[in-house]
Amino acid sequence: MSESALSLDQSVPTQLADRHARDGKPEHPEVGSVNSGNKESSPSGGAATLALASYLAQATRFGLSVLVAQVFGPAGRGAVALISVLDEASTTLFTAGVPPAAGYHAKTGKDSDAALMSAALRFGLLAFPVTAAIAVAIGFLGLGSLEPAARWFTVLLIAWTGIVNLPSLVAMSIMQAHRDLRSLAIYNMLFGMVTLIVVAALFLFGHLSIAWVAAGFVAGRLATAIYGAAKTALPRLRGTATLRPLLHYGLRALPGTTGMLLNNRLDQLLIAPLVDLRALGLYAVGAGTSFLPTVLAMSVASSAFSSITHDGHLGRRGKASMAIRRGLMVSGLSAVALAFLSPLLIPLVYGAAFKGAVVPTIVLLLSSVPWGGQIVARQCANALGYPGFGSAGEVTGLLVTGVGLLIFVPMYGILGAAVVSLAAYSVRFAVTVVLLKGKGVTGIIPGRDDLVWLWHRVTNSLRRRVHVRCG
Repeated sequence: MSESALSLDQSVPTQLADRHARDGKPEHPEVGSVNSGNKESSPSGGAATLALASYLAQATRFGLSVLVAQVFGPAGRGAVALISVLDEASTTLFTAGVPPAAGYHAKTGKDSDAALMSAALRFGLLAFPVTAAIAVAIGFLGLGSLEPAARWFTVLLIAWTGIVNLPSLVAMSIMQAHRDLRSLAIYNMLFGMVTLIVVAALFLFGHLSIAWVAAGFVAGRLATAIYGAAKTALPRLRGTATLRPLLHYGLRALPGTTGMLLNNRLDQLLIAPLVDLRALGLYAVGAGTSFLPTVLAMSVASSAFSSITHDGHLGRRGKASMAIRRGLMVSGLSAVALAFLSPLLIPLVYGAAFKGAVVPTIVLLLSSVPWGGQIVARQCANALGYPGFGSAGEVTGLLVTGVGLLIFVPMYGILGAAVVSLAAYSVRFAVTVVLLKGKGVTGIIPGRDDLVWLWHRVTNSLRRRVHVRCG
């Protein structure tokens, strides 16, 4: 999962895992309310803005992926995938759930933006000795396949999580809480754009190496942190929000986000040691492609979130039911289209050395259909006040992922990993949907009415664009 996918699911809506969720009772009925200070009032317009930004962010990541693949081949693409996954994993695990907690506090007005940013920096500084020690240990013990310079850039990306990535993600959560969607769209694009610019410039000057790609990640993280602080508030060491309630909230949300991370990234973490970097490079092409269908599902989830209510008595006409159906439909249609084109496009774009990625990519694209459904179903559960439903799906899927990968990757390589991902995504979606069905959310199979909705959305969007250009 890309950074944009993870961050959207982390804090829009925020996850509220406590005893009420475990008991199946709504925790905060007001979670779905829209902040009165919103800078963007139209949910559909905001979803379109974020969807466009997500696709542009994916375009920059795609450009980087192709450039690295063409220059370094499958093994080099695998090395970059390993660096990226470790960066993403540390950003989730070492931030202790503080970003979604800060988003909730900003949304409800419990603390000022400046106090929340300052609290993030304070926690990051307190945690730095631990994260730095873990980063150095990973560098010495787990990154022997990387060249030394790339290894130490990766160590830096992990070590500074608390003092760079954490305030950056808190700023993102604050933007989401205030619905500053234009700033959020720029934030979502910035990391990939800066990384690609740095890498492309080094390539043009003939100095590109795996280490310098890692340096591009460093530049991208710094750029997003600076932008986030500029758009919200500069973190200071005085006047901070109290850390205890942030950690109390965040640590309850952390199991869900950690489960999601492991479900989405454990395959790539295990392929390198169980097979090799070349196999990881082939698999990373499929993993990146399979994310594309879920972008539309994310836009459906974010646009529907504020309108979802307990209306299960309406059946298929219930807001949650409609959102899940439409998330499945847009993910499914785009996944089928990409699967049909993959045998032609992958060798054409990445080169003949990546033909081995075609079949795993098709399987992973099939898995993106339940993945897209899970994104929407989890957001619906949060909006209804049942965040434990999504977490239950993630934890169950994680069991399938962990056991399945250890059995099938040594036997079948990256194809085995792709099949396990398909099974795990299907299980986590099924668990979440079954729990929602117990609360009245039924009728989630797409039908003709959903195709009509999609047709009207597309044609109306095209008409507006033509009207704007002609006007």
